[in-house]
Amino acid sequence: MLISSDLLLHFQRCRRRAFLDTYGDARRKAPSDNFLLKLREDSQAYRELELANYADYVQPKFTRGNWRDGAAQTLELMRSGSSVSIAGC
Repeated sequence: MLISSDLLLHFQRCRRRAFLDTYGDARRKAPSDNFLLKLREDSQAYRELELANYADYVQPKFTRGNWRDGAAQTLELMRSGSSVSIAGC
């Protein structure tokens, strides 16, 4: 199971909410409000802006969901001294 920052935040506030977000019926889930969507968009835009400041930025190339291959490539890039981001996972 992948633990996201949203899941940790919901768990801190209400353990039941974190459980329902993970295992609950998606059809019964309330839609996200516009403010939360705006915060997520702003956060993503900020991350992309910050990453643009790195000229030698390298991202490992692997099939989405293949965590073992992604981890191995990330370690290899780190050993070679590259600036690595796993944002595309």
